Amino acid sequence: MTGVDKHHVHVWHMTQLAQQSPLSVLKACHQCQPACLQVRKSFGLDHETITQLAEKEPAGSSGVNFLPYITGERTPNWPHSSGVLTGLRPGSMRPGLLYRAAMEGATFSLLAGQQWAVIPA
Repeated sequence: MTGVDKHHVHVWHMTQLAQQSPLSVLKACHQCQPACLQVRKSFGLDHETITQLAEKEPAGSSGVNFLPYITGERTPNWPHSSGVLTGLRPGSMRPGLLYRAAMEGATFSLLAGQQWAVIPA
């Protein structure tokens, strides 16, 4: 995203989701923040640094999957679920890779929540 403020792009996406369904915004905020925050804090990096590292990783996070349910899941209602990391291989414990996997996991969780919920047209 050369020349584009990523924060404003994120806000734009959230606004688009809010117009579709308030549930989407709640789900996005609930899942993405805790998983990404835990990865960032585990490596002691600031948001800008870890985001730059994640941008260098390939889509699909080299087969690493992060189910982001660090604080449970709300859509559907699985409050006792937990986060899961799969697909780890030697060399895959890189901060950017795990951060990207957390963001991708949250994105797919958001998609699943939208598909599960009844969203009026």
